[in-house]
Amino acid sequence: MGFTKLSPPEKAKTGCLKIFTAQWGGRNAQMRIAISIPGALYTIAFGAAEKLDLFLGDGSDLGKLMLKPAEGDGGFKVKMLKNTFIVTLPVTEDIPQISLKYDNPDHRTRAGESLVIDLPEWAFVKGKWREIQKARATASAQNSAQAAANPTTRKDALARIGNLK
Repeated sequence: MGFTKLSPPEKAKTGCLKIFTAQWGGRNAQMRIAISIPGALYTIAFGAAEKLDLFLGDGSDLGKLMLKPAEGDGGFKVKMLKNTFIVTLPVTEDIPQISLKYDNPDHRTRAGESLVIDLPEWAFVKGKWREIQKARATASAQNSAQAAANPTTRKDALARIGNLK
């Protein structure tokens, strides 16, 4: 009798900037866009700042988000985790209501001053996430139709995965 070593699934890349949608506050809570900033990048860009001011670009800066250390009492509170900092954007009328993520977007840092991030289209173009949702539904329907047209037998499935027992 032999044994085959099982490998754990790949973990998410550590140490890279991420933009994603998430739902905080229970089942009926709205989705929000969040930005995960690695600890080292956060410290370089903002030092020990606990709150940030967010500026959404327009005109030639459309699709860019600038984060700066908050001055005074205002600003967005940053969630501090072990090796990362999470900034949650405010709820707007057209936030994606599906799970989306974007790893390692283009960004520029001015030490101690600001961080400018290029947002993915689904984060700032109205209705873009709906197009993604429709494309996902179409792909899922095509996969289902293909599976119905070509039903897989147990023998075929075992042949595909290497006849594991």
